Amino acid sequence: MQSQDLKVFKIFYSGEIKQIETTDFLELFSSVNVIGFYPVAQKRLYIWIGENASRTLKNYIVQFRQTFTDDYPNYRVLRYITIESEAEPFDFFQNTGISKEDLHTQLTTEKVKYTENAETLAKINILKDEADTAFENKDYENAITTADKIIVLAEAINDESIIKDQNEFIAEAEARAKAKNVLKDIREEKKNLNYTFRNMKNEEEIMDLYQESKIFEQKYGDYLDLPALTDVVELINKIENEYKEYQARSQVQFAPEELAPPEEQKPSDLDSILPDINELREKANNALENRKLLSVYENFKKIVRILEENNN
Repeated sequence: MQSQDLKVFKIFYSGEIKQIETTDFLELFSSVNVIGFYPVAQKRLYIWIGENASRTLKNYIVQFRQTFTDDYPNYRVLRYITIESEAEPFDFFQNTGISKEDLHTQLTTEKVKYTENAETLAKINILKDEADTAFENKDYENAITTADKIIVLAEAINDESIIKDQNEFIAEAEARAKAKNVLKDIREEKKNLNYTFRNMKNEEEIMDLYQESKIFEQKYGDYLDLPALTDVVELINKIENEYKEYQARSQVQFAPEELAPPEEQKPSDLDSILPDINELREKANNALENRKLLSVYENFKKIVRILEENNN
């Protein structure tokens, strides 16, 4: 039986460490994954490395400690323990509550799969090495092409774990190719938004955070359709939903007579506000080019205010 306070983290091709919400821990023990297990009471972090994890993911293990400390400051770690697949120490099972028998059954199933498809998987491993090399050399187009070949081979043997792994690899390569000049900024600002969102001390703070998220969305809207940035979009949506809930709670405080009758409420007129919005956007873009970030913030803040006032 797994420990009730066990936190699980996965390393992604972006180098980010993200907490995974799951009740089925065994499915994470895929040979292509690198997973962190943190039993809160013991304050240890076990970094488990799948036998066939890509070189790109393994390279991130070196910076795991610093990345984890920066992203999850509330989780104090007394000891980091890196373990290879099938070399799990006794205390790993004792502290996580994961069954040794169940884990070894899972890993045996993986080994059988690899034995039965040895020739195809040997080709896949060669291609993975080529894809990693292209990724490291920032040759993202070649990395994507090679990963596509891997997926075709994996589909032929119905290996869902490799297909999922390579789709994540392609998503990150596409993001780096399209947003290479701003990707680091996007993730850093997203991290700051997420930290503020998780640590709000009172609900009024959601108003400022909502405005910040809208400015963020305006700045990076051209990149937010990338699959590697779906977590960024999810955060923006969470902030917006929290803001709407706050607005709904605030409106309840007003008596009915204080609200304007329906016939007195003016319909929004998009055409009338577009010139102002376009002018403010142009000012913001000019300020951004000149690195006048405060001016960028103020102009986008005005845009958000206009949209809110006109219900657009």
